[in-house]
Amino acid sequence: MGLICVSNNFSEYELRFSELMKASKPIIVEQLLIALMSMVIMSMVSSVGDHAVAAVGMIDSVTILMLALVTSLTTSGTIAVAQHYGRGNRADAAKAGVQSAMLALAFSLILTVLFAVFRTQIIRMLFRSSDVDVIGAGIDFFRIVNFSLPLLAVTQTLFSVMRGCGDADTPKLITLGMNLVNFALGFFLVLDIEIATSLPTAGLGVVGAAVAVSLARLSGLIASVIYIIRMSRAARLDKASCFVFDREASRVIFGLRAPTSIEAILFQVGRLITHVFIAGLGTAAFAANTIGVTVSMLIQVPGNALSLGVMILIGQYAKNGQAEDIKKTNIFAAVVGFVMTGLLCILCLLLAETFANIYFLSPEASRIFRTVFLSSLLVSPLVWPVSLIVPAGLRAAGDVDFTMAVAVISTWAFRIVTGYILGITMELGVLGFWIGMYADWFVRSLLYVWRLLSGKWEKHIDLRTEN
Repeated sequence: MGLICVSNNFSEYELRFSELMKASKPIIVEQLLIALMSMVIMSMVSSVGDHAVAAVGMIDSVTILMLALVTSLTTSGTIAVAQHYGRGNRADAAKAGVQSAMLALAFSLILTVLFAVFRTQIIRMLFRSSDVDVIGAGIDFFRIVNFSLPLLAVTQTLFSVMRGCGDADTPKLITLGMNLVNFALGFFLVLDIEIATSLPTAGLGVVGAAVAVSLARLSGLIASVIYIIRMSRAARLDKASCFVFDREASRVIFGLRAPTSIEAILFQVGRLITHVFIAGLGTAAFAANTIGVTVSMLIQVPGNALSLGVMILIGQYAKNGQAEDIKKTNIFAAVVGFVMTGLLCILCLLLAETFANIYFLSPEASRIFRTVFLSSLLVSPLVWPVSLIVPAGLRAAGDVDFTMAVAVISTWAFRIVTGYILGITMELGVLGFWIGMYADWFVRSLLYVWRLLSGKWEKHIDLRTEN
């Protein structure tokens, strides 16, 4: 009897792992490609100097904030599309996908215009303590990258439509193409080496990096639109009626969006504030932090991918009231994320010196980078996957208010306040802010796991079943 129970449990875990990997594996590959290409491209930028790395990091923190509202629409669109598609209603799934894309385009265009007009004032106000060469390079980078925001917003939304319909392979392939375009253009536009000296655009530094990023995003948008209109079987948006504004579909998306949007925006505002504080520590510190964040993307691949995978799985059967199955899937995904992140961190620990050597940082910046990167390898497996995967499942099940409250309070209490105390007051520098980030992850993990086990989120499942 005991052997039968073990066999049944093993079969259940095997089935859950198979379902989770089916939804997450293409995203893992996609996220891995993004992380590796980001590392390579940032290595190119680092050849220009610490000020170039700091400038790109500075603008990234601003543009990510700009994308926060759009990302919330993307997340909401994924949930809405997955719910309709899970019930076999492809027409409504397509309609929800188009409305998400239209809303993302509208909001991103508004933000692009605002930041085009006030970019210089915004950068100088936020990073006034930075060196003049960092601010100048940042403004040059932002002037170009800003106009690619709508391209990225629509592309990411179309990716979400595809994933919500179970097609995670296509976003992976398009992302690979975008990264290859970014790498190839960056090689010729950023670097100033012999193979590129015959080109009039060679050695453009941060301006070349901005052009490469923008053209890569344009290529991704073109490929996504062509695929989803002409080639997709699961998520084809080839009917003109889909592109008519639908108030009801947009209302549903906004209803899912509101708490998630507040969470995303306030989180990115908090992240921007910490970057402003770090910028005050000097160019070397800011450059080291930027490289640390870039390389840490590699460690975070399993958590990011599994959070999207579990959101898709849970979104597809949340309407059926399967609360126990949702809880088991969420817990299992968190455990898988813990194991995968741990194994990846062990591998990165063995290659830590190699990672450090591919960047052309000053001795001070290199020392700071090594410190924060090693700390990330030690801490990330313990808290990062749980803090990201469990709330993704709760959101997909409709428990968005609790996850929003925890994320906002924890971000501001630990990333900002604790980070400032450790980094500035106690003079731990960049490491102090990273410790504040680890504290944020730890507190979130505890509260999200408690929420999942308590069953209080199940009332949202009951409401959906009744509706």
